[in-house]
Amino acid sequence: MYNYSKFQASGNKAIDFCANLIGCARANNLSPKALHLQKQYYEWFKSGVQTYLDRSLEEGELMQFDGVDIELGSKFQSKPVVIEYYPSTIEA
Repeated sequence: MYNYSKFQASGNKAIDFCANLIGCARANNLSPKALHLQKQYYEWFKSGVQTYLDRSLEEGELMQFDGVDIELGSKFQSKPVVIEYYPSTIEA
């Protein structure tokens, strides 16, 4: 798990993309639960994590970035990422 407050650009497109999404969501007082990435972005993210950790990840191993789950999205999703948020507990 990475701490976004200490994150510096990695050069990996998917990792930097996820870091920016998480940072923007938190700046807007939103709590992301998970990021569902398209297959290509998921593979880029996984490859970057394997490079930085210097080990291979097992099939189905949970990946997290700053407490947010990184998951493979649906093959039908048309956007590069779908953000899943925790439900709001504030009643209007």
